[in-house]
Parts: sequence; C-alpha cells; structure tokens
Amino acid sequence: PGSPLRTLANALVRLDNLSHVLVWTELPVLNPEDECRADVIELPRLGLTFVARHSAEQSRLYCEEHAGLFLTPYICGSTERMLQAIPHGVLLESDQGEIYILVSAATMPSRPELEFLGKKRPGTAHFPTEIVLEHGNPRWVENMAEGKHHLYPVHISKATLFMPTLASALYLLVMRFMTRKFDEVCEIANACQSDMPLSAEEQQIWDLLEPLATDSHPDAHACRLKLTLGTVGCSSMMQCPWNPVEEMEEYVRKLAFVSAGCRLSTGEEHKVFELCMDEEQASKSVLLRNRLRLLKALEGGKESIPVAYPREPVVWYCFDHIVDRTCIDSSPDFWTKHFATYFSQAAYARPSPEELRGPAAMAFLERCVSKGLKIKGGKEHLGFLFLYELLTGSLDLQVCEEDSSHNWGTILLRLLPAKETQERGHPISILRTLAVNREFAKEMPKFKDDRRLKTDVFLPGQGVVNSLMKEISAHLKANRTDLRNLVQGRHYEHPPPPRQPQMH
Repeated sequence: PGSPLRTLANALVRLDNLSHVLVWTELPVLNPEDECRADVIELPRLGLTFVARHSAEQSRLYCEEHAGLFLTPYICGSTERMLQAIPHGVLLESDQGEIYILVSAATMPSRPELEFLGKKRPGTAHFPTEIVLEHGNPRWVENMAEGKHHLYPVHISKATLFMPTLASALYLLVMRFMTRKFDEVCEIANACQSDMPLSAEEQQIWDLLEPLATDSHPDAHACRLKLTLGTVGCSSMMQCPWNPVEEMEEYVRKLAFVSAGCRLSTGEEHKVFELCMDEEQASKSVLLRNRLRLLKALEGGKESIPVAYPREPVVWYCFDHIVDRTCIDSSPDFWTKHFATYFSQAAYARPSPEELRGPAAMAFLERCVSKGLKIKGGKEHLGFLFLYELLTGSLDLQVCEEDSSHNWGTILLRLLPAKETQERGHPISILRTLAVNREFAKEMPKFKDDRRLKTDVFLPGQGVVNSLMKEISAHLKANRTDLRNLVQGRHYEHPPPPRQPQMH
C-alpha cells in the first residue's frame, strides 16, 4: 500500500478488471522483492496502450491512441466533482496542461437492487446513488464500435466537459442520471439528440434510461421533461420511454421540491403542453388544467384565474359513519346468548408491560399491524380483550411518555378488517361505545388475572375470561339508562368547495 505500483493499480482498476490489464517491464525481475516499474501497459478490451517515458525528474505513461496525453495524478475540486458522476474515469493531461477524462465505454452501468428490512424495495425508495459498474459485459461489448472508450476534454475553466460524439454524450447523460446529478443532466439534455438512426452502441445506452423512468425524485421528473423537449424533433429515432403527460403531472405535483437548476422555464412548460399533449389530455388532470390556466394567465398578464377542484372522493366505507347501538338497544343479558359462543375458540395472549413501552412498543405495534388484528384474536391472539384493555386503561401502551392507551385503542380499533367493523354486534358495539366515550370507558370493569397458575396465553373458557364477560354484562345492564344518552359515533361531512374560486 502506498507504493507507486499500488497507486497505478488503483487508477487502472477504474478502467477494467486487473485480470484484463497487461503490465510489461524492461527490468529483470527474478524475485517478488525485486524492484519493478511499468514500462508498457495494455488494456486489450478497451484498445488502449500506455508507454512510459522516463527522465531524470519523472516518469510518465503516455497514451498511444491519444498522442501527447499521459496519466496524471493531478486533481482539483472541480475535476473531483466531475468524476463523481463517472467514478470509473481517469485523468489524462497534455504537455500544455490541458485536462481530459478517459472513461471505459465497455463498462455497463446499472442501479443495484437494494434491500430494506429484509425485503426488496425499488431503488428509488430512499434515492440512493450507488451504481454497479460491470466491466466487459459480452452483450454490451458486442454492440460497440472499435473505440471502446470515451475521451472527454475538460474546459479550461474546469467547469464543464466537451462531448465529442453522441455516444459519449448519451453515456455521460446516463451516468449523471444514475448518480442523481440532476442539475448536470439538465445541462446536457439538449445535446443528446440525433436526426439519424442510432447505432447499436448508442441505442443500448439510450435503452438504459428505461429503468430510470421509475425514479420518483422531483428533479428526475424535470430531467425527463427536458429530455422530452430535447428529442421532440427526432422522436422517431429517440423515443423517450416514459409518458410526458404523467411526467408533467408529477412535476407540477412536486414543483415546490424541484431544485432551481432543474426547473422548467414558463416557455418550456408551454412547449410541453403544446408538443406533448392536447387540450383534452390536459383537461383530464386537475393539476395540469390549473397549471395551464396559470401559464396562460402569466402570458396574458391576468391577475387571477378560475381554479378547478378535484371531484369529491367516493368513500365506500368509513368507520365513523356506522352507528352501532347493539349493546344498548338489545337485551341486556347477552352474555349467555352471545359472548359464550363468540369467544368459545378465541385465545388471548396478553402482552407484557415491557412490550408496551418505548422502542419495544413500536416493534409490538409493527408486528400487530403486519399480521393483522381481528376481533376474535387473529394470528397474534390479540382481539376484543386486547382492545378492551387499551380502551379501559388496563393496559398502558406508550411509545412516548405522553401517549394515551385509550388513543391507541381507538386507532387499532379502526385497523380491524372492514368486514368485522361493518357488521353490527355486541363485541364491536361495546368497543365503539368505549372508543367515543373516554370517561365511561374508565368506569368499565378491569381485566384481572387471579389465576393460580399463570401463563402467557388465556385459553377459551377460562374462568378469568368468563368472569370479565359477566362483569361487563352486569355493568352494562346496571347503566343501561345512562348508555342511551352516550355518543355512539361521529359522522363526518366534507364541505363542498366554493364555486368558481379565484387564484391571485
């Protein structure tokens, strides 16, 4: 480590695997400890050869294919920033001090499939910038021309690159997109166009944009729209693998989060509407309709515009729309008729106090939600009794210190299957009543474990469960008159939007 050969190897491994790099020396090397130097370096898969020129002051490796350019360790903040988008590039320098970036075109880039919590998730979930660089992919190399590398001249200001060919421009575009250098993608979007059919090499680079069409970053939508505008005149040769209408809608939706370097000008937005969609397509989206009206108002110097509102969503089921008075209006002696049958096969796994505090409570809730709650227990054996204890305060569930177990009970009650909460019955009616009447819930009988042999699970038919059900029945019977005056549910109505509102 730290030796000149190690430094050279670190540079060459960017271009190709070391197994495909040939290093020749003129010095006789008989033992591993003998001094060695690199006199000729060949990278046959890239068609590159470097020959050393030695002097008393220094040794330089000059590229045979690009006369006058040699490998240089020189790097500054500007060139380092450029290499972030093309991490497999190396720097070349001319005798006049001009800087170039040499990149292997035989390297196929891709985004890896990342794993989150043991499950595969889309690569855009948290906007990662990791990429996989595969050197020498046979199908990739087969479609390439003779020169299997790109050479990008760096402007004297060290602020930008020159792209001598369409293939080099497309390759740089894809690399910047994958590494999420979106502002730099927008800078070269207009340079990536051709009125001639794409070559096999250019087409396979352009095809790499298709997996990137699912990138949901706000700037990514802007980049795709910029590319759409840049290739609108040659769409038959370079068809964008995304829907411009959908991209424009997402762009408008996330406009507040689009960076300044990626935002479309008002003229560019006008072009998207004019060239990529007709008025009927734009009118189908409330967002696009309002955006188009705003652009026309800006163009015409208007001070206000009519705003279109989306249709009120049709809610097929709402927990709070159902009023269940079963436990109030039916016979008070429902224990023998209903509960014995209802809980004849339902076990209850009462959680320990340690499970219901802090981070452990978060893990407990995640397990409950992922496996599903059911009023008869479900896989975790957490049903009526669990929700009843939360609502009455017998269990103290606190993720944070100020949490209320009654609030958690009302939340988890709404996570029961819709089929169970839509049907009226004694168990769900009791839970609904306790959920909307906090003070009455405090007065309900508490669950007490007075068993001699204590286990983690309460089995169906055990005396402690039966006793609680009988106490609930007796309490409801004794307070039946008061129950009729309790709130049984809340019905929420969404107010209609005002007619023809004005945006100023």
